[in-house]
Amino acid sequence: MMPNSQMSRRALLSTAWAGAAVLLANGGLEVRPAQAASKKVLVIGTDISDINFLDATRQFTYSGPIPIRAAYESLMTMAPGDYETLQPLLATKWERVDNGNAWVFHLRDGVKFSTGNPFTAEDVKFSFDRLQNWKEDPAELAGNFKSTDIIDPRTVKITLVDKSQPLLNLLVSPTFVIMDSKAATAHGATSGPETPKTDKASEWLNQNSVGTGPYIIRQWERNSQVVLERNVQYWRRPAPFERIVIRHIPESTTQVLALKRGDLDAALNLTPPQLDSLKGQAGIRLVQGTSLAQPGAGQEGSPAGRGLCHRL
Repeated sequence: MMPNSQMSRRALLSTAWAGAAVLLANGGLEVRPAQAASKKVLVIGTDISDINFLDATRQFTYSGPIPIRAAYESLMTMAPGDYETLQPLLATKWERVDNGNAWVFHLRDGVKFSTGNPFTAEDVKFSFDRLQNWKEDPAELAGNFKSTDIIDPRTVKITLVDKSQPLLNLLVSPTFVIMDSKAATAHGATSGPETPKTDKASEWLNQNSVGTGPYIIRQWERNSQVVLERNVQYWRRPAPFERIVIRHIPESTTQVLALKRGDLDAALNLTPPQLDSLKGQAGIRLVQGTSLAQPGAGQEGSPAGRGLCHRL
C-alpha cells in the first residue's frame, strides 16, 4: 500500500489521465485527412489554470497530460476506446523475470528525440531515476521501484520492492514518459539522490520539451496558452497539424461562444446541457469517448454533515 492515502488517490487520477490524453499522443483529436490538409493550426479551448509544470517529471495535474502526452511518449500505450489492452510504444515487448520480482523491457530501435538524439536505455533509466529522486507528488507512482538498470542500449530492467503490486498499467501514465537524458542534462537536469538540490532544468523544460512525441512544446504562458509545434523527427506518421494552440478559457460558456464564432476548433470543458444545445449545428461535431477519470472524496478532517450525507 502507498503510505499516504491522499497521495494514492491523486496517483490514481494521474494514471487515469493516461487514457484521456491518448488522443493527442496518437496524433491529435479525431481528424479527417481533408481537414488536416486544409488547416495547419488546431486551436483548443479548455481550462489549464491547474498546470504548474510542463517539466514532464514534475507535472501532476489534471490538464498537464494534454501537452505532455503530445510531446513525450511512454514505454507502452493504450488505444483510444480500449483502456484494457496494453500496446507497444517505445518498448516493443516485455517479460517478467527473477521469479516475478522484475520486468525486462526491449526498446524500439530507430527512434529519435525531437532534439535528434537517439532513444536508448540510458534515457529510460535517467527519466525514472529523476522521477524517483525528485521525491515530489508524481514520485508516489514509482514508490515500488527498487531500481532501474540498463542491460544493454536496447534493454532495461525494472526491479520491484513488492512483486505483488502492479507495474505495467502504471507505465502508461504521463508520469512515466521518457525524456532525452543528454538534452535534459545539458540544461541542468540531474537524476541522483541530490536531485531536489542540484536539478536546475525545470524552468527550461517548462518552455521546451525533449521527448519522442509527435509535437514539441514551444511556449507556455501560465493561465494563457500552451503552443505545440510538429516534431519533424517523429518516428511514426507525421502529426496532422503544424501547430496546436491550447488556449486557457476557464468558462465553458465562453468556450461555446468561441466555437460558434469559429475561434476554436475544439472545446473540452462543456456541460451536458451545452453539448445538447450544439447537437445538429452546422460545422460542429460532438465527439464522445471513454474516460478513466473517477471522482474522489477527501477522507481527512471531520465527517460530512448530515445534510450533505442526505444529498449524496
